[in-house]
Amino acid sequence: MPSIATRIREVVADENSTAVDIANVILTDPAIAAKIIKAANSAFYQRRKKAEDLKTAVVSLGTKTKV
Repeated sequence: MPSIATRIREVVADENSTAVDIANVILTDPAIAAKIIKAANSAFYQRRKKAEDLKTAVVSLGTKTKV
């Protein structure tokens, strides 16, 4: 498993982590960050407002969504 995935899992597993903490780890990999924003803005999630940043996308998707 790539180290970024391991780091994301660790931060998500920490009950004291915030969406900002998760987003900061994800931001170290621009390709993953772009995929998460794209997923958050997909028709599947039917958001009224577009997620324009990673923190908003992370909050929208939650910690149980697999992208």
